[in-house]
Amino acid sequence: MEFITKNLKWITIIFIFLFLFKTCESCNRNSKIKSQAKQLTALCDSTTNAKDSVINLLFKDNQVKAYLIKDLYTELKIAGIKIDEAEKRNDAIKETVKNIRTNTTIEIKK
Repeated sequence: MEFITKNLKWITIIFIFLFLFKTCESCNRNSKIKSQAKQLTALCDSTTNAKDSVINLLFKDNQVKAYLIKDLYTELKIAGIKIDEAEKRNDAIKETVKNIRTNTTIEIKK
């Protein structure tokens, strides 16, 4: 008991020093946690932005491909119609040539 009463001032100073040390240590730990949280938030945001930009790019690419497919399909339809019309003209020309041949008489001169 006598030791405690005699050295009460030093014991109080040591406790205050320990209290200040632990308080500073806690503040440093909290600031590290906050800075890590900020870094993780920034990393998540950048990852989300990159993901969104890739999704938008793929969506636009799909739209362009869909447009090109529709355009090619339309061109194929038009080419099919042109082929059908050309075959009809060809048949008409053949029929005309056949009719001309049957109505023409050939004279052979000696």
